[in-house]
Amino acid sequence: MSSTTLILLLIIGSTVMMLALGLAWLQLGRPRHLLVWTCSYAVSIAQWLVNGAGLAWANGWLLWASGLLIMTAISMNVVAVRMRGGRARPWQPVLLAAGVVAVVVSVVASRGGIALVLAVLIPAYVCACCVATALALRPRGRREYRPAERGYWVVLWAFALFEVVVIACGWMAATKRTPETLALYYSVIGWGLPTLYVSAGVAAVLLATSDRVDALASLVATDPLTGVANRRGLELAGGKCLTQARRSGRPVTLLACDLDDFKGINDNFGHGVGDEALRLFAAILVRVVRDGDVVGRIGGDEFLVLLADADAHQGRVTAERICSVLSSVHVVGTQGTRLRASFGVAQAQDGDQLAALIERADLALYESKRATKVNNPLRATSSAVQR
Repeated sequence: MSSTTLILLLIIGSTVMMLALGLAWLQLGRPRHLLVWTCSYAVSIAQWLVNGAGLAWANGWLLWASGLLIMTAISMNVVAVRMRGGRARPWQPVLLAAGVVAVVVSVVASRGGIALVLAVLIPAYVCACCVATALALRPRGRREYRPAERGYWVVLWAFALFEVVVIACGWMAATKRTPETLALYYSVIGWGLPTLYVSAGVAAVLLATSDRVDALASLVATDPLTGVANRRGLELAGGKCLTQARRSGRPVTLLACDLDDFKGINDNFGHGVGDEALRLFAAILVRVVRDGDVVGRIGGDEFLVLLADADAHQGRVTAERICSVLSSVHVVGTQGTRLRASFGVAQAQDGDQLAALIERADLALYESKRATKVNNPLRATSSAVQR
């Protein structure tokens, strides 16, 4: 494949990816990371144009400028993925690394080492950025990669390994300068770069689309007031959790909990303060439970907490931890009123469906509230276990 044909293919690929990601940015709520991703492919178009001009005119400085544009485009790609993952200040480490490498590239190029820059240093930076992007894809708040994330992750590692091969071939071409080493270098670039470059762009578009689909699915399964799962979300998570528990033989426990005298908060301070009390209680539940446990609101002030790989005793311990946190916080706008809650604990039995487990947890919750009223009306929290 000639260099002209290769560059033309890469320009077309960059243009298609820029348009696809730009359309995704417009249609999917205009998230910032998609805009950065789109701009990275716009920079890539400029880079391939400058690269083609440098090769056509045998101009080393145009080729040097092309190398800096490659660094800019791949750096923006890393920033976009870090932004997508919610990393704090996603641009700072990338900007620092790019700045250091840009200085090194410029110094080497100014001393006549442009061939070494293009054949070794730039591919090494691209390789490092592919690895950094793959690491930035690591899920946060969940254990498993989604299929689109896994696909992009595989493409990125394949691209990184390809760049290692390019570095080896480029070093031989830049130092030996024999027809054989140059032919090997251009052969590797010609066969590998277009495929992996387009694959990375397609994977990025699929990832952006998958993110939107997942966001919509999450919206359907999420309580809009508190941000935890709604009944549908709990049914989906609960069915999966119970199925896995039956296969592994591990216990599953459900906590049913609601706020004591929630009606009094609404009556005395208004529904806005009542909503704030629900949000605060939900936030406490999410903070106390482990990653992988599911918190949901099924209506009013009643919440459910699904504890995977936990028996009834561990469920009661979790309820006590929640009680401990409740005792140290108060609801804003209630003149120091502290939340009180009751809990029911039910451990799943063989063959249990989620509805049966919820029924037993609700019964335990009712018993705990009745015991509180009879024995100690001033008690902050209570719990009962239903087996």
